[in-house]
Amino acid sequence: MTIGVSFLLVQGGWILAGTGQLAGTEKATPRSARKVWLGYSHFRDSRGMTVENVDGERLGTVTDFVMEMQSGQPAYAIVKAGGFGHRRLVIVPMSAIALSTVKSRIAAIDITKAQWKHAPDFSRKDLALMGHPERAYQVARFYGQSQQTSGPIRSVDAQRLQLRSTGRLADSAINPGPHGRYQLANDLIGNQLIARQQVEIGKISDLLVDLGGAKPAFAMVSANRVSGAGENFAVPLRMMRLLPEHTVAVSADRQDFHRAKPFRDGVGHKSGEDENNEIYRYER
Repeated sequence: MTIGVSFLLVQGGWILAGTGQLAGTEKATPRSARKVWLGYSHFRDSRGMTVENVDGERLGTVTDFVMEMQSGQPAYAIVKAGGFGHRRLVIVPMSAIALSTVKSRIAAIDITKAQWKHAPDFSRKDLALMGHPERAYQVARFYGQSQQTSGPIRSVDAQRLQLRSTGRLADSAINPGPHGRYQLANDLIGNQLIARQQVEIGKISDLLVDLGGAKPAFAMVSANRVSGAGENFAVPLRMMRLLPEHTVAVSADRQDFHRAKPFRDGVGHKSGEDENNEIYRYER
């Protein structure tokens, strides 16, 4: 079973899946009055959004993003589906869900309700499996996106790639990927950020994400420990790693925060490694 996801039909026209852009029109008006830059969206504006199919049938609500820490981009959306007594979490590739549509606070997936019942389930233990090509392939294949994976998986036969009725792949068919490569956005928010030499910087309050997947995400950090003035910084997610005890380490020094430039036009468009790993001062 495959599902077409190239374009989604929404009120007012067709929308390109995963980009939030109406075909042949300008980008839809942002849902939030909060200031954002260059197509970035606040993660908290996506959390709690209602998810519908193209027929307007309710599928669930967005609860989380799976962030790929090496690229700093959201890889999957987690959708809470079902009603009382039979709730489950479903994993959806970011390219298969339109989180910016002309309908306020509505995300869209091109899928029928019957197909949705067999969509791949998600649990926290799956984070360790998401880096394995077999798991990525089986999720992409369900949504009709297997051609977008990084190449054929010669070591896996068709039988091993078959989804169970619950949408899960047998644990014996997958080996865990690199530790910590994938993290839930909700697990990052609220943590204390620690720089080199165990310098406390502040608390992560939100994430800035590019829903189109073209630019790396930033963590919003309220850095009271840097200047005492309650400044906010945008720190590239790819510079971070999650630690125990509700802390996140960043590969930077206190001086990198003092030297931070304003978060303005041009951020996220540069291709150099230094620019992609630069900390910015976030001015509200």
